[in-house]
Amino acid sequence: MQDLEKMAAKLLETARKLPPGAGRAMNVENDTEVFYEVRVEPLTGEHIYTDRTGTRAAIHKSGRKLDPMSRYFCPHQWLDADGFVSQELADQYPHPDRSK
Repeated sequence: MQDLEKMAAKLLETARKLPPGAGRAMNVENDTEVFYEVRVEPLTGEHIYTDRTGTRAAIHKSGRKLDPMSRYFCPHQWLDADGFVSQELADQYPHPDRSK
């Protein structure tokens, strides 16, 4: 019985050292505006869709254009360091409305 009390005390001590909110489910909301990235064919002016979706700033920084009609919102947790949507991060932080 004393071993259980020691273990419980140790767990409580460890839990108190964690930052607030640690261990709770992350709140994932569609809070970031993103667009499809397009490149413009220089000879024809045709918009060709790339396989990337990102923020305005990320697409602008890449030197490409964005399709303004493709605007939608996704959780900021899905963005990589460059501001583009990452499938790996989307899988790591699934949206509550998305079923696997």
